[in-house]
Amino acid sequence: MAGIIFTRPPVHRTDSTTARINRRQLLAGSTALASTLALGTLGTLGTLGSLAASGNATAQTPGATPLATPFASPGSTATAGGKLGALLAMVPDTESASNADDGMLFYYADLETQLKTLGIAQDGSFESANLVAALYPLALASQAFQYATAPDFGETFGFNPYGTHRTLFVGVPPREISIFEGGIDPDRLVAAWKASGYAPKMTDQGVEFWSAGENGEIDFSSPVSRYGVGALNNAVVLNDDTLVFARTSSLIKGVVAQVMGHGSSLADRPGVSPVVSTLSDRMVSAIGVTGRFATTVSRTMTPDERNALVALLAESDDMVGKMPSIDVMVFAVEAGAVGLVVDPGATPVTVFNDNSPSATPRVDQAAATTVVPLVEARMHAGSAADAAQAAKVVAWRWDHLDSPLVDRPYAELMTRVAAGVAPGDETVAAIDFDAGMHGAGSRWLQLVNNRDLVPFAG
Repeated sequence: MAGIIFTRPPVHRTDSTTARINRRQLLAGSTALASTLALGTLGTLGTLGSLAASGNATAQTPGATPLATPFASPGSTATAGGKLGALLAMVPDTESASNADDGMLFYYADLETQLKTLGIAQDGSFESANLVAALYPLALASQAFQYATAPDFGETFGFNPYGTHRTLFVGVPPREISIFEGGIDPDRLVAAWKASGYAPKMTDQGVEFWSAGENGEIDFSSPVSRYGVGALNNAVVLNDDTLVFARTSSLIKGVVAQVMGHGSSLADRPGVSPVVSTLSDRMVSAIGVTGRFATTVSRTMTPDERNALVALLAESDDMVGKMPSIDVMVFAVEAGAVGLVVDPGATPVTVFNDNSPSATPRVDQAAATTVVPLVEARMHAGSAADAAQAAKVVAWRWDHLDSPLVDRPYAELMTRVAAGVAPGDETVAAIDFDAGMHGAGSRWLQLVNNRDLVPFAG
């Protein structure tokens, strides 16, 4: 098996440096979840061995699970990409440009469907021992999730983000936008905002929004600033069931104008709708990135490691050809995936009140779906031939190469079950992985957040 041997040991860390929380580590939704992600490892699996590489990129691996059914199924009346596509259509495409250097486009999660699939009540409480395991695979990027467990968060902002149905996060500071759909009470929101010092304002279209600082001002005497550090300064309710927060009033005004049909949305960005529309109807969380996201070299790499990475990609080119140009990629997970150890014999624990090592959240096997969830990767190429080639390259690299981050075969981290062109759009490469295996439900997040994406690199 080809691979890289680094002088640096694999990343199995428990030191204080890796315990520090950054924005991407907060994807699990709260400080407790983020700390677990930061301290978790990718190297706790037993060896499963790699699957034989498919010789034909347009065909699925023999005997493998079929590629996921397209989200936009025949007869569907939903917008392209269904629920995700509808939220992307609310965001001006100019906001994705704020992430141009980072390569990140959006984070999305459907909490309602994930919790229903696992038989967990979405009652807004944090007492369920299964809650963290169910939410762990979801890309919960808004700062609201980080602070939601604080005693006065609901009183300050008028809602519980864990009680909302779906969420979309776009942007990087100071231009981040958080959208929450469903599970909100507009009257409660407005009452809380008045009490917390928000003031009513008006957009050019005559839509009322609320502001605690139109330019992202920070006042640590206010709970609005303490919890959002300016990210939750401006808010608006749209259609009575959708809540939008942004750091500045100009961002809120941009969303309102977009919803009213002015300009191009993030859903209109070239490549976005094709990849989103080919995700399955079981998808509950997704991260969208530009093609260059997977090609970015980590700043922590030594010169020797960078040279080894170049050699690794050269070996791939020799075996299956070059990776074609990719403009947009989406990584996603299906409903029912769990990110922590499943042990039906264990005594449930209250996960937000006990962070001891023995307090491992469990998932009730009886309540879980019997359908094996998948991790889905979708890559938009310029043609059907390029999409087929991209799938072929990813399949070979996944089955033969090692992760430079943890120095283990990618095939041990997640088992590839299918590779080919996406049903419904031949310009999209589709690669599916088994998310039902131990730990794989959240492993997709770790791979994307750490940019451990050599198989997808151009």
